[in-house]
Amino acid sequence: MLSTAVGKKAMWAEKRARTLAFCVLALLVTVLIGLVLEAKPAHAKTFTVNSTGDGLDAAPDGVCNTLLFAPGVVPQCTLRAAIQEANANNNQATVVDQIEFSIPATGPQTISVATSMHAISEPVVIDGYTQPGAKKNTLTQPGKSNAVLKIQLRGPGDSFAEALTVGSGASGSVIRGLAIGDFTTGILLYIGSGNNRVEGNFIGTDTSGTVVLGNQEGVHIFEAPNNTIGGTTATAGVRNVITGNLYGVRISGDNATGNKIAGNNVGIDASGTQSLASSRGVEVTDAPNNTIGGATAGAGNVITGNVNGVVILGDNATGNRILSNSIYDNGTLGIDLGGTGVTPNDGPDDGDIGPNNLQNKPQVTSAKPTKKQGRKFTTITGTLNSTPSATFTIQLFANLSGEDEGRTLVAHLPSITTNSSGDATFTKRVSRSAAPLGSTITATATDNSTGDTSEISTACPVPGVPCSL
Repeated sequence: MLSTAVGKKAMWAEKRARTLAFCVLALLVTVLIGLVLEAKPAHAKTFTVNSTGDGLDAAPDGVCNTLLFAPGVVPQCTLRAAIQEANANNNQATVVDQIEFSIPATGPQTISVATSMHAISEPVVIDGYTQPGAKKNTLTQPGKSNAVLKIQLRGPGDSFAEALTVGSGASGSVIRGLAIGDFTTGILLYIGSGNNRVEGNFIGTDTSGTVVLGNQEGVHIFEAPNNTIGGTTATAGVRNVITGNLYGVRISGDNATGNKIAGNNVGIDASGTQSLASSRGVEVTDAPNNTIGGATAGAGNVITGNVNGVVILGDNATGNRILSNSIYDNGTLGIDLGGTGVTPNDGPDDGDIGPNNLQNKPQVTSAKPTKKQGRKFTTITGTLNSTPSATFTIQLFANLSGEDEGRTLVAHLPSITTNSSGDATFTKRVSRSAAPLGSTITATATDNSTGDTSEISTACPVPGVPCSL
């Protein structure tokens, strides 16, 4: 009897152990399945716009169609409907939807809208170059674009309407290959929306890049960080033509930082020959640490024909680097710190505050024709008084006779250091062909530590020995 009881206890213990093990295993499997399902991203989708209409999507079902589904009926996909579907797809930043174009007609196609497009809330690539016949720019020469655009996005003109708004949930989006005109804002990168790229567009013109269809704002980066408008000439297809607008590019707000405006035409048409001016080419308001141009080869913008070239406004707008641009033929200043005209250098130590900390500008003291080993040069000398014991980048520009902005970069001096009194001198010899007799020489100073760039110096004619300051 005792052995029988012991055997039954052992049997029940074994059953309980098996049951417990099975339950634990089932729980683990359930958890693992949940984790796998949770980690699985939504699949990226491609929505192809085949209509110039502006109808709404019929239903957020993964198919871009302004009509309810019916057998044998070809779906009609408008740009607005495609944005709605992309927003509804709930994809992740690493799985980006595509909006492409295949409108069945020859020649440029105009999508006219009377109200603001739906804001973009999920990452997406909107690629106008997918329309048959469209081609990216291939010219590396600054200020010129041979891009062929086939999609025109046109607003209502005087009525309020924003073309493409990229919200914070859509960080990492790309907008390329579109002509955008007659809107309040052509492209708005809105609060918190970062790491977006705007490239290869005509903003403020028709698809030819030569006829004005101006927006009040071409591109506005509002409280949004780390976006890139354009790029370098090494990738020529990213150049934007931003012209004919009230404001070409605006960057505003404390959190609009780390943005790059590079390689674009601002105020000049796609051919690089005709001014289609904006009132202000680039304006930075209360936004710190952005870059207009850059030290990288080919990063400079062509900013010309505007009322103002580059304007920096607000005491918080510091650390904004303005480098390697071609700035000329603007109505007032090429670079204006404060928007009130020429800002005089302050006294020793450059200790004032304001836009870009009102960085003192250099003075070109002479531009002297010289020769060495039979070769002709122009030797440029100058001075800077600014923060003591600090290192600056000095950029020297050559201009046509009588000009006083910064048409052509001829020298980049990255390590000019002031002494304990804040003084520094610099000398640079450039080829005579780069700075010929009759031209003028100007300069800017950028504090390497803070990133503040000055206004453009007083022009010194060649020959100017010494220059009249």
